[in-house]
Amino acid sequence: LTSSIRYNSNVKESVDISYFDYFIRIFFHIPDFINSQGVKYRYKLHPFDPTWIDGGNDGSATYTNIPPGDYVFHVQGANSAGVWNREGISMNLRVLPPAWQTWWAYCLYAIVVYSLLLMGKKWYDSNVLRVKVTEMAREKTREADAALDDMQEQLEAQDSLVRNVRKRNIATLETVREIIDHRAEYLPDDVSADIMRDSNGHVHALALLEQSLKYYNDRLFADLNAFTADCLAELCREESSFHAVTTINEVTDQLVPADNATLLAIIIHELLHNAFRHAFNNDPKSRYLRIIMGIRSDAPRGSLHCELKVQDNGSGIPSGVTGDLPGLSLVQKIVRHFNGTMDTTSRDGSTITIALLLPDSARV
Repeated sequence: LTSSIRYNSNVKESVDISYFDYFIRIFFHIPDFINSQGVKYRYKLHPFDPTWIDGGNDGSATYTNIPPGDYVFHVQGANSAGVWNREGISMNLRVLPPAWQTWWAYCLYAIVVYSLLLMGKKWYDSNVLRVKVTEMAREKTREADAALDDMQEQLEAQDSLVRNVRKRNIATLETVREIIDHRAEYLPDDVSADIMRDSNGHVHALALLEQSLKYYNDRLFADLNAFTADCLAELCREESSFHAVTTINEVTDQLVPADNATLLAIIIHELLHNAFRHAFNNDPKSRYLRIIMGIRSDAPRGSLHCELKVQDNGSGIPSGVTGDLPGLSLVQKIVRHFNGTMDTTSRDGSTITIALLLPDSARV
């Protein structure tokens, strides 16, 4: 690209040159009507030229690749007589920078650099935070694992303690049972001996209850469904002289605190024992025994209702003898302890229905 400049000294404004004008020629002229060929020139582009440049009698100056900036072009001339005009003339020259070197470009560069720095700082902060969070998560995981290990050890120790206590209680109850059996052999009265054997059955029922105990939330609870299954299995073996009895266990698997479960276990054992002993009387017809127990909440009263029902298709309970049976008499006493009710019906067998009011703490 080429720019040619003819400068009028009467004009004081500077001349702007594009950055892409790589070749610049400036023309100047001193009129000499006597000998125009004897005119000489010298010029200097300040601060691009360090010294004056002798231009001879050529009235032009050529420059290439001038860096962007503000310059002053000076030119002096001498006539054919060799007299120099020391004042000369001057021209302001400005080479405009390219778009990528303008002030707004530098502002854009600054914005880009600031944005990159900000993004880098955010990435660094997020990376540092991620590392810290990961380390904290690992530390919490280690702490949780250690706590779980400690809890597992405590649970194992508690479970071992419960098993040992259960074994000791069962051994104690079995010892008491053996003592009762031994004493019953020396009683002359058959009725007294039967009472002793019934007591022996109660002790054995408590031993079965011990096997159904579970440790939960620092308390002992009983699984009465498992206890009932054990009772039915024991009674079926003891009464093997009878024809087979179909047993149906529909006792709830909801856990009950051990303090309430003890009396409930006595009720269940007595009702099942009486059914096996008195209901069927060697009747060869098909026989069944069904036990149902459920627990429901009574929120307004802050208590739990326990409903227990034992059904069989045996001979039924004769009217007026409920209180005369030692087992049922004991059951009635326990029912009164729980502020409950007990109803008996004899139609196609016997049905005993018991409703108990348990404290709310009986639920788990």
